[in-house]
Amino acid sequence: ILKDPKAVANQMLLDEVDILITMSNHSSILELLALRPAALQGSWLCTTRSLQLPYLDFVIADRNLIPLDERDDWSEHVLELPLFAPYEVSNHLPDIQDVRDEQYIVFGVFQKRSKITHRMMQTWSKILKQVPGSKLKLRDTAFTDPHVNRAVMREALASGIANDRIELIAISEDAQSNLSFYDDIDICLDCFPFGGGIDVMKTLWMGIPVVTQTGEFFASRISGTYLRHIGQESWIAKNSEEYIQIAVKLAQNRKELTAFQKDCRTTLSSSLATQSGVLTTLLESRLNQIYKAAQKI
Repeated sequence: ILKDPKAVANQMLLDEVDILITMSNHSSILELLALRPAALQGSWLCTTRSLQLPYLDFVIADRNLIPLDERDDWSEHVLELPLFAPYEVSNHLPDIQDVRDEQYIVFGVFQKRSKITHRMMQTWSKILKQVPGSKLKLRDTAFTDPHVNRAVMREALASGIANDRIELIAISEDAQSNLSFYDDIDICLDCFPFGGGIDVMKTLWMGIPVVTQTGEFFASRISGTYLRHIGQESWIAKNSEEYIQIAVKLAQNRKELTAFQKDCRTTLSSSLATQSGVLTTLLESRLNQIYKAAQKI
């Protein structure tokens, strides 16, 4: 949040900024962009649809997020990369634990409370009914609030999820405690239409398959673009029926869970999804190209 967009714009003009990329759509940022402090202005990681603003020249994306046949709907030029954003592997992540040997499957949800809609609860309820004994664990900072917890538990019960099959876990200030959560999860269930972001890669890095449903706009395709880059398109659903089928099928296949856990870090390390150096070089090249093209206009 900028307290004085005009002052920031004036400083940028003094600094002769050539290219400005925003990662926020906050009103103060848009006010800054409207002042045109840079010759070229674009957005990255902060939009779900075209903003249709004359002072936004480009958006950084990939072909999965904004397919070729949808680009006429965007006023911004689509600065295309093979993958819109890499995942920087953290040195603080622990080794992967062996697949849980319990007789029941635990599904995990790592999304914000605001993404957990009644429709999501109903969908998860159908999955739990088809996977006997399975449980659902939801994690978010919001679950420190007992009022929020009661509301979520009521929603779950209304959707057919018994209290003993769902658990709400608050994100702790203890980093180690938060990481241990991954040890208790067999399969991650993404939300839709607003799915996960780069955090999906962290889940995959920890050896947990992610089931997602692709949608009709940018934010509903992020999980899918990462899964495609690691060769797991079979975990991407086109609709809620497919989403349920994929989750149930995975839950019934311990061998697939074990195989992914065993090979995931090798697979991810060799994929473009973790090659930040390669993607940075490509981004620099693309930015130079559009900047030079703009200078000729």
